[in-house]
Amino acid sequence: DGSVNSSWDTLTQSILLDAKISNHGTQVLAVDGKYTPGNSTDNLNLDANLTGFPTKMFQPYLKDVCSILNGNLTGLAHISGEPGRPQITGNIVAALRQMKFDYLNTSYHSSGINIVIMPDTFKINTSVLMDEKGNTAVLTGTFTHNNFRDLQMDFNLDAKNFLCLNTTETQNSSYFGTAFVTGNAEIYGPLDALHVDANVT
Repeated sequence: DGSVNSSWDTLTQSILLDAKISNHGTQVLAVDGKYTPGNSTDNLNLDANLTGFPTKMFQPYLKDVCSILNGNLTGLAHISGEPGRPQITGNIVAALRQMKFDYLNTSYHSSGINIVIMPDTFKINTSVLMDEKGNTAVLTGTFTHNNFRDLQMDFNLDAKNFLCLNTTETQNSSYFGTAFVTGNAEIYGPLDALHVDANVT
């Protein structure tokens, strides 16, 4: 459910906006600010407050990597730029109940992944990720994009007995079996052609 209230401000020649989105009766997103149509550039000036916003809304952007993205986002973001190319900055915490990587057939969760949002980049500060067995890995890295297209990632994992593969030959004839790793791994590249460099045992 959602609502949008708007009004014209003669003084600033702007449309004042106040929007809210609810999920099952609980507000999860509030956006307020203004849109100045007369500006040729930078006509957005909006602030967003996320309180338990569902992560599944972003799953279509990651469909080449993961089929399940359940959790929520909490934090603040500022939106500037133009409607066709918004510039977003802010700080968000993602609480993930399940994030499934299909290629590996593994699922992970985290009580809090700390994300710094910059134009064309999502930076993940040091955060703890857990596998299905409760083992942990320390995650850092970045997602980069070109106006939310051409996504690429560069992640670093420092793992201890971490489940990184759980496939059968039918699921993945190139790599299959169950594997736990201890050590450091870097995962990088475009989402449809990822590379892995690892120093693990």
